Amino acid sequence: VFAVLGGLFSRTFMELQSDVPAIVDYGTTYLSIVTVVSCGIMFLATIIFLAIPEQLLAIFSDSASIMEIGRHALRIISGSFIPAGFVMMFTVYFQGIDRGRASIFITVLRQIILLVPLAWIFHYAGLHFVWLTFMVTETISAFVCLILYRRPASR
Repeated sequence: VFAVLGGLFSRTFMELQSDVPAIVDYGTTYLSIVTVVSCGIMFLATIIFLAIPEQLLAIFSDSASIMEIGRHALRIISGSFIPAGFVMMFTVYFQGIDRGRASIFITVLRQIILLVPLAWIFHYAGLHFVWLTFMVTETISAFVCLILYRRPASR
């Protein structure tokens, strides 16, 4: 779904390439729509992960210890889904309006700068805290997206 939404935006960007104000207007409208769709999909995924974690885990294993750890993990990790959907759409948006640096910064921030060090720090508090890494990472990334969105592009 996210790839299709991103592809549609990229194709339209190519069609409007010479009209920068039209690209930004289209991008802002597009961002609003796809962010609602993306967060809606992630909301449904969150509900599913909260409601039936055991059934989801049973696809991979029937071990009691995996069920115990996984049930708790899926419930915590699902809290990161909505901010993740928000962040993913902003990275596509930044690429589409020719702000690739902002897009790559957000990606590196999420996957390297925050995720790995936070997981390492949280592991000292125990496994249950490691799962919070995802929620904290996505929430910080979402705030950074908003800051970058409000800041004008530098050329």
